[in-house]
Amino acid sequence: MYKFKKEFLTFLNIFSNSLRFEMLIRASNQRLFLPFYHTVSNHELVHIKHLYPVKDEKQFKEDLHFLLKHFKPIDIDELIKIADGQKSVSQNSFFLSFDDGLSETYHVIAPVLKEMGIPAAFFLNSSFIDNLDLFYRFKCSILVEAIQKKPPSGAIVSKIEDALRKHSIAAVNPVRGLLSINYAQKPVLDEIAMLLEVDFNDYLNSNKPYLSTPQIESLINDGFAIGAHSEDHPEYNQLSLEEQLNQTKHSIQFIQEKFNVNHKLFSFPFTDFGVSKEFFENIFDTDNKITDISFGSAGLKKESFTKHFQRVPMDNSNLPAEKILATEYLYYLLKAPFGKNSILRT
Repeated sequence: MYKFKKEFLTFLNIFSNSLRFEMLIRASNQRLFLPFYHTVSNHELVHIKHLYPVKDEKQFKEDLHFLLKHFKPIDIDELIKIADGQKSVSQNSFFLSFDDGLSETYHVIAPVLKEMGIPAAFFLNSSFIDNLDLFYRFKCSILVEAIQKKPPSGAIVSKIEDALRKHSIAAVNPVRGLLSINYAQKPVLDEIAMLLEVDFNDYLNSNKPYLSTPQIESLINDGFAIGAHSEDHPEYNQLSLEEQLNQTKHSIQFIQEKFNVNHKLFSFPFTDFGVSKEFFENIFDTDNKITDISFGSAGLKKESFTKHFQRVPMDNSNLPAEKILATEYLYYLLKAPFGKNSILRT
């Protein structure tokens, strides 16, 4: 389904140039837009290089200028009021957020947002703060880079392929195998790292890809919102309901206690696709509320839970914001007659 959407959105790009953006907003009546990024960097990031594109500061600023031209930025307090039904969306508005808690948030992103007067929320994985551990997909990218930079001998390749097979990972070559690894298979990454003489701890210490505690405290002092993004970034549709709730609850509690923040915020790692109605009933339960609001990444859609918001990824490609938004709105309008814009949980 995701592959089809991606291909269809690419096809729609052909037509979106000729459409006035304001017309698309009026026709869809979707005045609230929630864009999100992972990071912004003027330098190559090996831990992300083989996973998805990273916009540079110039591209990021151009995106923000386009958003400001068509939408008013809102902060987390205003969004929570919308979620609680205390406020309606009377004008075109956007709420900006960033996942994964990467260090460029402090060095690149926050200075730009402060300069332009744009509020935002930053979602952190509790296990990765202070560079104590590394997201398994980042490990994949680092290992792919090691293979491409210095191709291993035939004997090492055979050992890598054996390790992949042992973990039920079938691939035509080690690079494809690495990029197909899921959360449950992540132990194989440390085995392959040893074969390639890659030290993840050394990478963490040398590159410090994640935010530190002082940096996060500085962001909070600057008025930015901080939320949780699970403990260690699993695919939720591969977890049991109990595991989903534990990842959510423990990461939110950690953020609240460590940084003394008022709001309970959560964004799903990867996607909320396949997450049950029961999960959302648990996290929004009035008597034992785990989070105030939560965020997915399914694009421009209507949610069955008013406290859960779907966002639009802005770094799945190097396309400018103008193109991404026009295509999302056009896609929304084309699906509307078929009732495909609402997410129903079972």
